[in-house]
Amino acid sequence: MNSKHPHPNFICIGPEKTGTTWLYNTLIQHPQLYLPPVKEIRYFWERAFLPDENLIKRFTSSHWHCFAYRKYLQERTKFYANNINSVFSLDKALWKRLSWDFKYLFFPHTETWYYSLFQDGLNKVIGDIDPLCYRIPESEINHISRMFPDLKIIILIRNPIDRSWSKAKMNLCRNTNLKLEEVKQEEFYDHFEQEFNRLPSYKNLIDLWTKYFPLENVHVNFYDKLADDPFIFLTEICDFLQVDVNKTPDSIRNKLSQRVNQGLEISIPKDYLNYLNKLYSNCIEETFTYNQIYPKRWTETITKLVN
Repeated sequence: MNSKHPHPNFICIGPEKTGTTWLYNTLIQHPQLYLPPVKEIRYFWERAFLPDENLIKRFTSSHWHCFAYRKYLQERTKFYANNINSVFSLDKALWKRLSWDFKYLFFPHTETWYYSLFQDGLNKVIGDIDPLCYRIPESEINHISRMFPDLKIIILIRNPIDRSWSKAKMNLCRNTNLKLEEVKQEEFYDHFEQEFNRLPSYKNLIDLWTKYFPLENVHVNFYDKLADDPFIFLTEICDFLQVDVNKTPDSIRNKLSQRVNQGLEISIPKDYLNYLNKLYSNCIEETFTYNQIYPKRWTETITKLVN
């Protein structure tokens, strides 16, 4: 922990649909931790995939990342308008958040900007939950390691078939307000292929990050454990971050089993299951390296569903 220049002590690099929203909502309430008001800063992903991003593009581009900024601006503008009396009464907490929002929305995205987003975390363990970091190239991982050589990395793993299906349901059904049968099969297959190309192997992902960070600084955990026993899952995360899990507020501990960002309850059709099974059979087999219980459960589930 750097008391003079607060910066992230850990990053959760996802991937998506592995419990990162649950983790953010839980850790942000812990008194020994600081996470920024926005879950996904996406600074390193943006450096890699949108290097020409600027203020004009942020508020004019049709890219989903820029659209998210505009949506956030609308939400926060509405919030401040509804709390205008508190704004004019110079409510300190509100002005502190207003200052953060202004900086987040309008400042150039430099390293100085990134550091500034964590300045309120002085004397706390600071985290950045950034699921899209699993996609960044090796050169960017090397850059992060040079910025923060003592950084801790959290990688969450989920049955890749379930993860891909969950992401497809979200993008092709929930976000489009379409029913399963209204989406063409080709769209699902294309989506499956795109996701596979982004993350074909958990082993390769872990190997890449442990190339630049020591093994003791990389924590791999399973979405299945979160579903089975969220308190044990949280305890392991807190132990890794060297904070006391028992300091988690009771209001949060009583809701650990509550699902967040829940997707549509649609069972995977057999054809899609067979297709994903072929894509991810090697990924599942490789995952036995890190755990015997959950990958075995994945394969057993596949066998039951296919038969």
